[in-house]
Amino acid sequence: MLDVKDRKILYELDKDARQPISQIAKKVGLSKQLTKYRIDKLIENKSIQQFVMMLDTKKMGYCFYDLFLQLQNMPKSKQEEFVTFLKGIDTVGWLASTIGKWDIVVAIFTKDISEFNATLDEIYTRYGKYIKDKTFIIDISAFSCKNKFLSQEENELDDEYYGSDKIVKLDKNDMRLLKLLDEDVRRSALDISKKIGVSFDTVQRKIKKLKKKGVIQGFKIKVDPSVFGHEWHLVLFELNAINDLERQKFVQKLRKHKHVVFIINTIGNWNMMVDVHVRGSNHFQEFIEELKEEFGYMIKSYENLTVAKDHKTTYVPEAVMRVC
Repeated sequence: MLDVKDRKILYELDKDARQPISQIAKKVGLSKQLTKYRIDKLIENKSIQQFVMMLDTKKMGYCFYDLFLQLQNMPKSKQEEFVTFLKGIDTVGWLASTIGKWDIVVAIFTKDISEFNATLDEIYTRYGKYIKDKTFIIDISAFSCKNKFLSQEENELDDEYYGSDKIVKLDKNDMRLLKLLDEDVRRSALDISKKIGVSFDTVQRKIKKLKKKGVIQGFKIKVDPSVFGHEWHLVLFELNAINDLERQKFVQKLRKHKHVVFIINTIGNWNMMVDVHVRGSNHFQEFIEELKEEFGYMIKSYENLTVAKDHKTTYVPEAVMRVC
């Protein structure tokens, strides 16, 4: 059972997972040693599933394609093999098993549609007979919202983390630094400097530069919703034709909502995909009714998927790091 101090620690790590333990300790009112002990316990009991670096991969020339697969006649042993296969594809950044119309959701990072199609061909060549239906959407922009349910404080809104069309030129050491941070977000600048063969000050400058240019959007934690008694839902909205101002109002409503953790504007069968952590089906229905009351004229339809298992999460898939 998490107490108030644990939640405060999680909230601070969610704001900046690279901040020093001494800084977190001061904010939560504990000693450095006790704060470190609590963080270690939170990792051990899986409350913290992962430390993640948020990248705007569009600035690196990559796009997200979200692939939805409906399976048929696939034995359980084959399902496990299929998941392992998908996890091993170097363009896959996120992979989840879901409950609903679609059984698998895969986020694929590629430079263009032809690369995405090559990944799709790779999947169908091996497992096409088990796939009953498929569809995909292309991510245009996204907001990664703080886990606001961790704190009772008024939360400031995160900036758009993905969606810039301005490509940032990165050198080999930039890419190596990003790779090391993706492996361990809390890796020290001193350790990074030794591994890539540059000075400590150079590493600090590079991290600062990559944040300023918007390549690095932040360092967060991925929490297990079930620890807080929550279910993880993906809501796929098809919206009626609306102007930009109306769409922005809808997005702002979602960004401020306590239980919304991710918002993606998309092109395809749906205009928007929203990650929601709620207490169960009744709570989910309350969330939908709340949106309909204010924005019912805007919502043409929606589909709901429950995330049964998150198999892979990285914002820096192996394909992005091929140059290293």
